[in-house]
Amino acid sequence: MAGYVRQMVDTFAHIAKQLIIKLLFFLGMCQHKLSAISRFFLVCPLWCVFLFAIGPTCVYGAWFNATWHYRVPVNIPATATVNSTVKVDVDFTALLASLGVAGTFDGNSPRVVRSDDLTLSTNQQYTDTVYADATDAAGNSRGEIRFILQNAGPATYYLYFDVASSGLKAANPQIPINGNFEFGAVAGANPQIPPGWAAATRSKNTMDSQIRPAEAPVVIDQTTVTTNGNPYTGAAAYLQGFRSATDAGGNGVLTKSLIIPASNPGSISVRIRPEGWHSAKNGNTTSYDFIRVRLLKSSTVKLDIVGPALNNYATCPFSPNYFTSSTISSTTPGSGLYNYWDNGSGRNNHTLGMSALYNRGLEPWVTCTASLAGVAGQTLTLEIRSNYVASKRSWFLIDDLEWSVVTATLGSPTASAVAAIVPANFNCVEAGNDSATGRLYTKLVGSPFNFDVVALKADSSVNTGYVAGTSKTATIELVDGSAGIDCASRAALLPAISQTLSFSATDLGRKAIAPITLGKAYPNLRCRVTDANQSPSIVGCSSDNFAVRPSGLTVTSSINADAAGLGNSAAPVLKTGDLFTLTAESGVAGYNTTPSLDGSKVNAHIGAAQVGTLVGDFDGADPVNGTATGSIFTYSEVGYFNLATNGVYDDSFTAEDSAVNDCTDDFSNSLVGGKVGCKFGNTAETTYFGRFIPDHFDITPGSITPACSSSFTYFGQDGFSTSFTLIAQNADDTTTQNYHGGFARLGLTAWSMFNFSSPGLPAGSLLSASITLPVGVWSQGVANVTAKHQVSRPTALTGETSVVVQAAPIDLDGVTMSPTAVADPTPLRYGRLLLQNAYGSELMALPVSLTAQYWNGSAFVLNTDDSCTSVVAPASGAGLAFYPEVATTAQGNHLSATEISATVSTTGKLVTGDGGLKFSAPGIGNDGYLDIRIQVPIWLKFDWNATTAGDEYPSARAAFGIYKGNDSQIYLREVY
Repeated sequence: MAGYVRQMVDTFAHIAKQLIIKLLFFLGMCQHKLSAISRFFLVCPLWCVFLFAIGPTCVYGAWFNATWHYRVPVNIPATATVNSTVKVDVDFTALLASLGVAGTFDGNSPRVVRSDDLTLSTNQQYTDTVYADATDAAGNSRGEIRFILQNAGPATYYLYFDVASSGLKAANPQIPINGNFEFGAVAGANPQIPPGWAAATRSKNTMDSQIRPAEAPVVIDQTTVTTNGNPYTGAAAYLQGFRSATDAGGNGVLTKSLIIPASNPGSISVRIRPEGWHSAKNGNTTSYDFIRVRLLKSSTVKLDIVGPALNNYATCPFSPNYFTSSTISSTTPGSGLYNYWDNGSGRNNHTLGMSALYNRGLEPWVTCTASLAGVAGQTLTLEIRSNYVASKRSWFLIDDLEWSVVTATLGSPTASAVAAIVPANFNCVEAGNDSATGRLYTKLVGSPFNFDVVALKADSSVNTGYVAGTSKTATIELVDGSAGIDCASRAALLPAISQTLSFSATDLGRKAIAPITLGKAYPNLRCRVTDANQSPSIVGCSSDNFAVRPSGLTVTSSINADAAGLGNSAAPVLKTGDLFTLTAESGVAGYNTTPSLDGSKVNAHIGAAQVGTLVGDFDGADPVNGTATGSIFTYSEVGYFNLATNGVYDDSFTAEDSAVNDCTDDFSNSLVGGKVGCKFGNTAETTYFGRFIPDHFDITPGSITPACSSSFTYFGQDGFSTSFTLIAQNADDTTTQNYHGGFARLGLTAWSMFNFSSPGLPAGSLLSASITLPVGVWSQGVANVTAKHQVSRPTALTGETSVVVQAAPIDLDGVTMSPTAVADPTPLRYGRLLLQNAYGSELMALPVSLTAQYWNGSAFVLNTDDSCTSVVAPASGAGLAFYPEVATTAQGNHLSATEISATVSTTGKLVTGDGGLKFSAPGIGNDGYLDIRIQVPIWLKFDWNATTAGDEYPSARAAFGIYKGNDSQIYLREVY
């Protein structure tokens, strides 16, 4: 618009029409520009009409030419000095896109303007076919800008450009630097002076001295050989030599005037490609074909850059081959056939030790460089000269000559002033999202984020004309996102989260806010934009809501004995099934929903038989500190548990976003497609919680084994045994399988750990341990136990008594149970072993009554159930006492130990209560007597002698030959 207005005022014949147009246009513009003066100039439109007639600076300020609509700053570094070559790569398509401009780039439009933003740089060029120091396709709206610096750095130049729809611009009239020979007619005059160069001469009309395109030309005189004519970069290079004509000797010269920067001159470099079939040699400037590049002051050489004088053929070859002592002829390397470089041995080696890059058949470009430090500040002539000996047929391609190069950077592009458009609304969206329908994604507390603020037109398209000229500011706030509240009435966050966003014309109505970092969680937010540049202010809220969630939870417990879950005796302890507390801390205020427990993420301690069941619920988190607590958790197993990552999690806090896929269905705290996960939980495995112990023990009664035969046990006998099953259980009466190993704290080999008891025993009787220890092993909470017991004899005679053994085991952690019978009742008897006197003939064996008896409540009776008591035949000194013998003729004892022996039952035990004691017949003349005393177990002793205290072993006397009668009688038996 500005360009058209300027054109109109150039013609005074249409001044009236122009004034009306300008008045209408600048009425709005000047009010905007002068708003800071509070509309002091109420007739500003008329002032603008007047000022515009002499130059509309109130609209444009400094702008090189109003017919150009776009520009970008070129930032010159501080190290750059006058006469440096400034180089910068430019992608005009990207610049136009950043301005929101759709259109075809005008390749003639680039202009480099000096730091006054008014004056064109004298030497400048836009090379369309070179980008990033490489050949680039033509016509793709990108390339390389070069110019000679006329203001020392740091400085800001401006690069102006435009699109074709603004009217095609004429070719740039400024002098190009043309070090890459992209400017000038291809296949033009021969010799050809490229634009920007001083002169071009040749001594032979048959020589080539011209700009050439990328080509594969045929070599004259060698029609079967072609050569590589591609430039180093771009579309063209400069050719010197005899390629398309017969070599008749001579030289070609191309010159250019250079002003070397007085400080920081840098270096000069040139790319060359020697081709043909003749040799040169270091220092020889008369006998061979070669090229040399020099800086001259008049005819004085100031700097050699390429050529024999440098003695550096190996790094900067100045001819196709290097002469050695070997003869060169039309049939040997270095002369005759076109052979590129010769790289062999002996007569075939003319490369001076160069690398395989120069093997025969290869034609690399060579970069030759020289420092300009010695010629700083001088104005010199750059000479490129090719020298030839007749009929040697060499030529050279030259490209990409540059010196004192400084690389600049681009700033942000801007567009020329146009009338600003008041927005209808604003929206806030994620970068890259549609301006009207774009979303705002879930954010993380403590992590910086931003989004784009977009000025919208009434049709919800982007208001690219939101700003013209002076920047506009808008206030950005985060507000409550709850439904049912108009935008302006939404509550702002406390403390306030806001910033002032400055829009410039180049933002084209869309700009990213500065990063925001929130230290508090919010489940539902919106962005609010307030533009107070007009009255009333325009207030718009984002169309989408978003949540700011914690990044994770930290889970702790009220029961913590050993964080490693190893200590099987560590305290404190808690019974399985008892309540304990779990706490989930987000670490940030604002978190107010309820975490959940993932039971599949519960792990038991190392070596556990099974994972217990963790049950319980959290209360809602306290928004003041973001902490949720659950005090009704229970765990069903012994030992410890921990929670794997995300064992406690929240999937409801981000409900506002998860419902519309503004977060990913996972726990990610890293961006995936610009989004984080909807869920969060404990970000690492927790420590171990516990130690848990059984709630109680339980007993499954088993069998009982009496001590004597299968039916009874004597009081005082050691002893009868019980076998039963002991089970560790939780509060739900379920076996706690992890009660084994070191976590089983009830030892099974100590009778005292079981708290055995037997209610209703007779007075004086006590239940006690056997000398045989209990046996049993815990396996997954279950132990099969066998324990042996004895009950002492009552203080008084007692009839057969049914005895029940109970147990109430208690482990080292105090886990116990109520006394419970371990087996069915078993009978106990008060017993004794009775030994009676016996009398008989010395001629016959004598049975002696040895029987077991028990008290039946009223009398001792034969205990026919006793077949378990062991008996041993007594012998002299071991239960038998003999008395001294008297003379055979004297009356008295005639029985000695050698004349008699005793036997008992063949089983060595009582048989149905009888010991089967019998003495052998001592024989004739061995009448007499002996005393018997049988040692019996303590539970079969009896108080046979009332005159002495305590129980005694049973005793009796056996007599032989007493009351025999007449000697003529063999045997006498009395029957009554």
